[in-house]
Amino acid sequence: MPLLNYGTTDIHYIHYPQNRKDIKISVDLVNGIEVYSPENLEDAKVNELIKKKSPWIITKLREDWYFSFETPKQRRSPRHI
Repeated sequence: MPLLNYGTTDIHYIHYPQNRKDIKISVDLVNGIEVYSPENLEDAKVNELIKKKSPWIITKLREDWYFSFETPKQRRSPRHI
């Protein structure tokens, strides 16, 4: 599992090279961070993209963690976090 450091945060992700033209980053508490990219994309480019998207990834993980402890009646819009 590749590892990228962003500040004091370690970002572990799973990279899935596929026959595709775009790049998809999926973030959730169950599967973690998954990156789907074209097969010919170099690892350095994937790392560069993950580093660029790190603020969004960390925010997404925090939102998912926050909402995982609330019952459906307690849930609020993410803008209230």
